[in-house]
Amino acid sequence: MKMSKHGLPKKVLYSQLSSGHRKRRHPRPLFKDTIKRKLEVRDIKTDS
Repeated sequence: MKMSKHGLPKKVLYSQLSSGHRKRRHPRPLFKDTIKRKLEVRDIKTDS
């Protein structure tokens, strides 16, 4: 399904941290990558 360009789900999935930083060790997986991996484990196909 297509999302509007200004919709809340798109802002949440593609936003950056407004302040702060992450530790310099291994980068934490992004929320969208975690969801995509969980969908693939359950054989649910995604467009991207």
